[in-house]
Amino acid sequence: MAPAAASIVLSLHSAFGQIGMAAGAGIGGIAVTNGLLQYLPWIGALALTLSVAVIVTDHLFAKSTSIQELEEMRYVEK
Repeated sequence: MAPAAASIVLSLHSAFGQIGMAAGAGIGGIAVTNGLLQYLPWIGALALTLSVAVIVTDHLFAKSTSIQELEEMRYVEK
């Protein structure tokens, strides 16, 4: 990562964390208001599953991108 992009990445990380907390509070509030407390653990499990899926997908894309960059560098060196 370029050093100039570090502050942008940190800002985005913080912003998405705040958005996630706000969304969780909002969804939890809707569940409590509508008397869906028995489903709250399932809603949390769904959110966790989606988060893990996003993390795994991001990791796979980042890994494939770095492998492609390494292969391109090897090709240029030859």
